[in-house]
Amino acid sequence: MAERSAQFTVHPLRQRSEASGSQFAEKRPILGYDPLFDISDRQSLDLQKNHLTPAEFQRHKNQLDLRTRHNLETALGERFKVEISQIIYQIVDGLLQNLEHDESFIEIVKRGQRYRQSNGSNETERELAEVEGFARIEEILTEPRFEDAKVIVISPRGQEGSIYQHNFFDVWEKDGDRVTMRRYTSSATYEQSRVAAEFLDPFNNLPGNPTDADFLKTPLITYKQIDEILALFPPDEGVITRQELANIIAICSQLIENYINNPSSKTFTALLNFADALTFTPEVKSPYTSRVRMRITPMTVKRLIDFYGSQPARQVATGCGLQLGFRSTVSGQWSVVNFSPFSVSEFGIAGALEDQYGTLEIHCEECGANYLRTPGKLEKSCRFCGGKHGIVC
Repeated sequence: MAERSAQFTVHPLRQRSEASGSQFAEKRPILGYDPLFDISDRQSLDLQKNHLTPAEFQRHKNQLDLRTRHNLETALGERFKVEISQIIYQIVDGLLQNLEHDESFIEIVKRGQRYRQSNGSNETERELAEVEGFARIEEILTEPRFEDAKVIVISPRGQEGSIYQHNFFDVWEKDGDRVTMRRYTSSATYEQSRVAAEFLDPFNNLPGNPTDADFLKTPLITYKQIDEILALFPPDEGVITRQELANIIAICSQLIENYINNPSSKTFTALLNFADALTFTPEVKSPYTSRVRMRITPMTVKRLIDFYGSQPARQVATGCGLQLGFRSTVSGQWSVVNFSPFSVSEFGIAGALEDQYGTLEIHCEECGANYLRTPGKLEKSCRFCGGKHGIVC
């Protein structure tokens, strides 16, 4: 990611920094989700089409579509404070690998920790603990004697001044070579989390007064049912259920598909506004049916985008920054919200946007274009205007 700073105010998964020196960069918000990221990735993939075999191009496209869909659904979950998010992993040669990436996830976690440390992090104890904890998760999930066990990792909010301000816990379950991680928000205190850990895994080795790092490096092994686990952690206020989010996503499916195929700020704004409109619709709390969908969406996708995409979006401060549409402003100025990551792996995923020459991002200072260069190749001039000012790697 270009123009990284020690403050990490940019979401490393979804936002691009603007060209240095640009007046627009001074007004641009720190976004929880920035469509420019998806537009740039789509442009980069299209530019590589002639350099890849059809099968390899399709594989990269499938990965990009999967990542975009997952990020959109996560953004909606953050918007409505959903009580759970979900990630699927595969066990490949004894290591956990997410389908959205070509490498084992432990390498992403390690890279994120190294990146944070090399940029002056003052939370290296927590971040090293996360690497240690993830390695232990892999060991447990690949041990035959724990075949039917669940693995619980408690991730409490960091101490005062920490950039890790989310409070949640993860539940890992294995089914053959498939591993599902479900994340639940929580308002549990450190003491409540300690009591929950004792109930879940009486043989844990947590100290009497555990720190956030202690929790992260100590995955809990339990055979409790999910209802018993959830009952131990008080939820955040105002969350919607997973079923309610699933209903919203299902009704928004055509907008989501349109965005995946042709990402744009207007379509993203339309998605936010239309999803907001659904939260005031009683039917969204009922099982999704085509009858409900026809009643709620009596427009074509184009009309939905034109109507909802032209309206200012409700602004929501998510953990990763301000979530808004491309027309949203506050008192005529863009607002800024600090980046608060869930885990060190987010920095590792951002680090994947690099090769032996450095960042893959290109920011042309002559025409303002933002795109990714082809991995392993340097750029001599802008692909869009031919300019050379600001074409650095």
